[in-house]
Amino acid sequence: MQCGARAFGTNLISEDGRKAQFNTPEAKKFWTWLYDIHNTYGVAIAPSGGTVNEAFLSGNAAMVVSGGYLQYAFQQKKDLDFGATAVPKGPSGARGSMTMGDGYTVTAASKVKDVAWDFVKWMTNKDAGIIMCGIGLCGARPDVIDDPKVKGMGMQPLFNRLVGEGMPYLGPANLRVVELNDVSRQVMGPVLTGTKPDDQFLATANAQVQQVLDKPRA
Repeated sequence: MQCGARAFGTNLISEDGRKAQFNTPEAKKFWTWLYDIHNTYGVAIAPSGGTVNEAFLSGNAAMVVSGGYLQYAFQQKKDLDFGATAVPKGPSGARGSMTMGDGYTVTAASKVKDVAWDFVKWMTNKDAGIIMCGIGLCGARPDVIDDPKVKGMGMQPLFNRLVGEGMPYLGPANLRVVELNDVSRQVMGPVLTGTKPDDQFLATANAQVQQVLDKPRA
């Protein structure tokens, strides 16, 4: 949702992570577009159609919006001829995106902290980065994405270029990411199945999201 909204010139929460912005004029344009591709034009698959993976691999979707991590999964289907391109820029002139990363940690309860720490260091080095690129989990290390082995990996050159264009991740100040995502899907899900995102609907949805952002830090 955030990537789509950014293509229309807005974020769904404020930059400080404290204010919901689901009902700004720009956001309303995004929600209306989302409603239209599902309900007015019928060009987007219904939520009941399964995951992105399932819809594409079963032949029920001609195109999917996803990340480079699905390249490896798609390559496992024999004789599947597919390609990738960047999503188009939106009305704002921006290509909506969000750059995120994974974190590796050693818990306080670990009984082998030294060994665990050695593993974390290996998981974040160049060699591991190249291996992960081969299964579609290429990171943003310049020495990895610039490596000759990686540059020749299928569609990786496209993904490498897009990493440099990615907009920063924006999350809730109270760190309630999972709760925010769950509530966002819950309140905006009806838009995909026929509920028009009029002013009253968006005001109610925005208020529900704001309730999550107003909670104390998780």
